[in-house]
Formats: sequence, structure tokens, C-alpha cells
Amino acid sequence: MNWKTLALAALLALSPLPSFADSLVTLEWNAPTQNADGTPIDGLTGYRLCYSGLPIPDIDDGVADCSTLILYPATTYEMIQARLVQYYRVTAFDEYGNESIRSNEAVGYIDGSGEVIDTMAPGAPVLIVQSIVPLIEN
Repeated sequence: MNWKTLALAALLALSPLPSFADSLVTLEWNAPTQNADGTPIDGLTGYRLCYSGLPIPDIDDGVADCSTLILYPATTYEMIQARLVQYYRVTAFDEYGNESIRSNEAVGYIDGSGEVIDTMAPGAPVLIVQSIVPLIEN
């Protein structure tokens, strides 16, 4: 071991590490009202919850545990979060086995006191052009 490694080990040994207990996190989402093609939804059966200690991609690559099923009409779910940072996504499925794309990613961050911190940025505003007025030179 060199002196840098020993110094770092000593610093880590003397530094208090954040402590946290398992925390109960409540997840909530909006139920879809339309199918992917815009037709009214018929036969919505439930939701599949995905969670991971790493960011969850839009497509399934095995990073997340997606084994939790929540039956419709529930749109909330409580679970124990044992990590400092946990990522969540949800999909909807119907009685025929059709499944939606994954929702936006929500992040639960627990600070040293065990509090779950909201790290979700607000949704993006929708920008529309209200009017265009030609400029006339005089």
C-alpha cells in the first residue's frame, strides 16, 4: 500500500457515513385513457412497476426488476426503498397482454435522515405559436 491509499482509508474510517433506514415510498401515476393509436382504452387490467438502483432505460434491458404487478384501478403503490437512490418506471397492460411503453422515470432519493426527497423536475411546458403578424415597413 502506498501513502495515498493509507491516507484515504484513514479518512474514510474517520468520516461519518450517512445512515438511513429502509423508507416507505409512495408512487403515484395517472391512469391512461387512450390506447397508443388514440382510441379509447378498453380492458385495462393493471400496471407493471419497474425499479432499480440504476437509471432505467426506455426499453427492457434487464437493468430493472419489473416483476411487481398492480391491478387496475389502483394508481398508487407503496414499497420499501432500501437504497439511497432508487429509480422507478411503470407500464400499463390490458387483458390481451398488450403493454404500454414505459412511463417517465421517477427518482426517490433518501437523505441521511431517511426522508425521501423529491428529485422530479417539472414537466416541460408546451409551446404553441398563438399568432403571426406580418411586419409592414412604412
